[in-house]
Amino acid sequence: MKCIRRFLAIALLGLSAVAHGQSYSESDWHMAFNSKVTRGKVEVKHPTGRIDILTDEYAIEVDHVRNYLAGIKQALQYAAATKRKPGLALFMDGAEDTAQALDAARKLCTESDVRFWLINEYVSVNDLVAQKGTTIPPGRTSTETAPSKTTEERVQTVEKTHWMNTSSGVRHNRSCRWFGNTKNGRYCRPDEGRPCKQCGG
Repeated sequence: MKCIRRFLAIALLGLSAVAHGQSYSESDWHMAFNSKVTRGKVEVKHPTGRIDILTDEYAIEVDHVRNYLAGIKQALQYAAATKRKPGLALFMDGAEDTAQALDAARKLCTESDVRFWLINEYVSVNDLVAQKGTTIPPGRTSTETAPSKTTEERVQTVEKTHWMNTSSGVRHNRSCRWFGNTKNGRYCRPDEGRPCKQCGG
């Protein structure tokens, strides 16, 4: 019973995003997860494909729970190519992502020696809202956070055209290799921070 309640809570976290009138892509989930947990390089181009997250220890594939078989295959392939450990980070955001698929993914990852994360356990709907640069509609709250946030406390809309490394204060534009790819950072306005010497910010 405890396992069923936990699954339902996780499923609601994913589905509640739709209730806010927003749809979130795989990229939204994986950027938010990387920002909060792994803090690696994202969308790393490699002869074998595009690695979703690459850290010093892991090559991580990000996907829906329903696609766990393909995800494990990709993770193993990228790990072998980069001499890292394989990692699989899955998320649930629809009715097709079932408890059976989640259990099967965990079991197969254990058998295949693949590190497993369920992104929903780390990333809330509010994290996705912040990542996308939107706000939760007035009068609505996400299921996992306390209600009654003021307008000032809500995440402000930011155009995702510039990224600032909050450690150095350097600003990067979309053409820069460091855009969205620093250990500490956030989306920013085009007049914040100092411009990057390579991309001009």
